[in-house]
Amino acid sequence: MLVLALAEPTVSTAGWKTYHDPACGFSLRYPASLLILPEALPERRPPLLHRVAFLDRGLAASETAALQPPELAVEVFAATSGSLRSWLEANGRLPGGATASPLTALEAPGAREALRVRDPRLSAPNEFFYYAAERCVIALIPLGREGSAMAGTFRLAKHQ
Repeated sequence: MLVLALAEPTVSTAGWKTYHDPACGFSLRYPASLLILPEALPERRPPLLHRVAFLDRGLAASETAALQPPELAVEVFAATSGSLRSWLEANGRLPGGATASPLTALEAPGAREALRVRDPRLSAPNEFFYYAAERCVIALIPLGREGSAMAGTFRLAKHQ
Protein backbone atom coordinates (compact mmCIF):
# COMPACT_ATOMS: atom_id res chain seq x y z
CA MET A 1 0.00 0.00 0.00
CA LEU A 2 1.27 3.47 -0.89
CA VAL A 3 1.86 5.61 2.20
CA LEU A 4 1.32 9.26 1.34
CA ALA A 5 3.22 12.34 2.39
CA LEU A 6 0.60 12.87 5.11
CA ALA A 7 2.08 9.96 7.08
CA GLU A 8 5.23 10.22 9.14
CA PRO A 9 7.82 7.80 7.77
CA THR A 10 8.70 6.38 11.21
CA VAL A 11 5.33 4.62 11.59
CA SER A 12 4.93 1.26 9.85
CA THR A 13 1.38 0.47 8.75
CA ALA A 14 2.17 -3.23 8.20
CA GLY A 15 -0.42 -5.41 9.90
CA TRP A 16 -2.91 -2.61 10.43
CA LYS A 17 -6.66 -3.25 10.17
CA THR A 18 -8.95 -1.44 7.74
CA TYR A 19 -11.98 0.66 8.72
CA HIS A 20 -14.64 0.99 5.99
CA ASP A 21 -17.39 3.59 6.08
CA PRO A 22 -20.14 2.33 3.75
CA ALA A 23 -22.25 5.49 4.04
CA CYS A 24 -19.63 7.75 2.45
CA GLY A 25 -17.44 5.17 0.74
CA PHE A 26 -14.10 5.79 2.42
CA SER A 27 -11.60 3.62 4.21
CA LEU A 28 -8.49 4.07 6.32
CA ARG A 29 -6.09 1.84 8.15
CA TYR A 30 -5.46 1.75 11.90
CA PRO A 31 -3.27 -0.22 14.33
CA ALA A 32 -4.76 -3.07 16.35
CA SER A 33 -3.78 -1.19 19.53
CA LEU A 34 -6.66 1.23 18.88
CA LEU A 35 -10.40 0.77 19.37
CA ILE A 36 -13.03 2.29 17.09
CA LEU A 37 -15.48 4.26 19.18
CA PRO A 38 -18.62 5.64 17.55
CA GLU A 39 -19.36 8.85 19.37
CA ALA A 40 -22.46 10.74 20.36
CA LEU A 41 -23.13 13.58 18.00
CA PRO A 42 -22.58 16.90 19.74
CA GLU A 43 -24.44 19.97 18.63
CA ARG A 44 -22.28 21.43 15.88
CA ARG A 45 -22.52 23.67 12.91
CA PRO A 46 -22.90 22.15 10.44
CA PRO A 47 -24.65 19.15 11.96
CA LEU A 48 -22.63 15.93 12.00
CA LEU A 49 -23.97 12.86 10.20
CA HIS A 50 -21.64 10.71 12.28
CA ARG A 51 -18.31 10.76 14.09
CA VAL A 52 -15.82 7.98 14.80
CA ALA A 53 -12.81 8.10 17.11
CA PHE A 54 -9.80 5.78 17.23
CA LEU A 55 -8.61 5.57 20.83
CA ASP A 56 -5.86 3.57 22.53
CA ARG A 57 -7.34 0.38 24.06
CA GLY A 58 -5.87 1.12 27.48
CA LEU A 59 -7.25 4.63 27.55
CA ALA A 60 -10.63 3.43 26.27
CA ALA A 61 -10.92 1.08 29.28
CA SER A 62 -10.08 3.80 31.80
CA GLU A 63 -12.53 5.82 33.89
CA THR A 64 -11.40 8.94 32.03
CA ALA A 65 -11.96 7.49 28.53
CA ALA A 66 -14.46 10.21 27.61
CA LEU A 67 -11.83 12.87 28.36
CA GLN A 68 -9.02 11.30 26.31
CA PRO A 69 -8.22 12.70 22.87
CA PRO A 70 -8.31 10.08 20.11
CA GLU A 71 -5.35 9.32 17.83
CA LEU A 72 -7.71 10.16 14.97
CA ALA A 73 -11.24 11.51 14.85
CA VAL A 74 -13.31 11.31 11.68
CA GLU A 75 -16.27 13.66 11.30
CA VAL A 76 -18.78 13.23 8.47
CA PHE A 77 -21.08 16.01 7.28
CA ALA A 78 -23.66 16.37 4.50
CA ALA A 79 -22.19 17.09 1.05
CA THR A 80 -21.66 20.62 -0.18
CA SER A 81 -22.41 21.79 -3.70
CA GLY A 82 -20.03 24.75 -3.54
CA SER A 83 -16.31 24.85 -3.00
CA LEU A 84 -14.79 23.18 0.02
CA ARG A 85 -13.08 26.42 1.04
CA SER A 86 -16.46 28.22 1.05
CA TRP A 87 -17.94 25.43 3.17
CA LEU A 88 -15.05 25.68 5.65
CA GLU A 89 -15.41 29.46 5.91
CA ALA A 90 -19.20 29.35 6.27
CA ASN A 91 -18.95 26.78 9.06
CA GLY A 92 -16.16 28.34 11.13
CA ARG A 93 -13.59 25.71 10.16
CA LEU A 94 -11.17 28.16 8.57
CA PRO A 95 -10.59 30.75 11.30
CA GLY A 96 -8.43 33.85 10.93
CA GLY A 97 -4.76 32.91 11.04
CA ALA A 98 -5.38 29.41 9.66
CA THR A 99 -4.10 28.42 6.24
CA ALA A 100 -5.68 26.04 3.74
CA SER A 101 -3.69 24.30 1.04
CA PRO A 102 -4.99 21.88 -1.59
CA LEU A 103 -4.09 18.21 -1.41
CA THR A 104 -2.95 16.50 -4.59
CA ALA A 105 -4.91 13.73 -6.30
CA LEU A 106 -2.38 11.25 -4.85
CA GLU A 107 -2.98 12.58 -1.33
CA ALA A 108 -6.78 12.60 -1.75
CA PRO A 109 -7.71 9.73 -4.05
CA GLY A 110 -11.34 9.87 -5.14
CA ALA A 111 -12.12 13.29 -3.60
CA ARG A 112 -13.76 16.03 -5.62
CA GLU A 113 -11.70 18.53 -3.63
CA ALA A 114 -9.45 18.23 -0.57
CA LEU A 115 -7.74 20.76 1.71
CA ARG A 116 -5.24 20.62 4.54
CA VAL A 117 -5.98 23.28 7.16
CA ARG A 118 -3.29 24.35 9.61
CA ASP A 119 -4.07 26.57 12.56
CA PRO A 120 -0.85 27.74 14.26
CA ARG A 121 -2.84 29.22 17.15
CA LEU A 122 -3.68 25.72 18.40
CA SER A 123 -1.15 23.53 20.16
CA ALA A 124 -2.72 20.19 19.14
CA PRO A 125 -4.41 19.14 17.08
CA ASN A 126 -3.55 21.95 14.72
CA GLU A 127 -3.73 20.17 11.38
CA PHE A 128 -7.01 19.05 9.80
CA PHE A 129 -7.81 17.31 6.51
CA TYR A 130 -11.08 17.92 4.67
CA TYR A 131 -12.35 15.90 1.72
CA ALA A 132 -15.37 16.84 -0.39
CA ALA A 133 -17.07 13.81 -1.93
CA GLU A 134 -20.36 13.35 -3.76
CA ARG A 135 -22.31 12.24 -0.67
CA CYS A 136 -20.45 13.91 2.17
CA VAL A 137 -17.68 16.12 3.53
CA ILE A 138 -15.17 14.21 5.63
CA ALA A 139 -12.90 15.79 8.25
CA LEU A 140 -9.87 13.91 9.57
CA ILE A 141 -8.42 15.21 12.82
CA PRO A 142 -5.14 13.43 13.57
CA LEU A 143 -3.23 13.69 16.82
CA GLY A 144 0.25 12.27 17.21
CA ARG A 145 2.37 10.00 15.03
CA GLU A 146 -0.15 7.21 14.60
CA GLY A 147 -2.99 9.63 13.88
CA SER A 148 -0.96 11.29 11.14
CA ALA A 149 0.00 7.91 9.69
CA MET A 150 -3.67 6.86 9.76
CA ALA A 151 -4.65 10.03 7.88
CA GLY A 152 -2.09 9.07 5.25
CA THR A 153 -3.94 5.79 4.58
CA PHE A 154 -7.29 7.51 3.86
CA ARG A 155 -8.94 6.35 0.61
CA LEU A 156 -12.22 7.50 -0.88
CA ALA A 157 -14.05 5.23 -3.33
CA LYS A 158 -14.09 6.71 -6.82
CA HIS A 159 -17.82 6.19 -7.33
CA GLN A 160 -19.61 6.83 -4.10
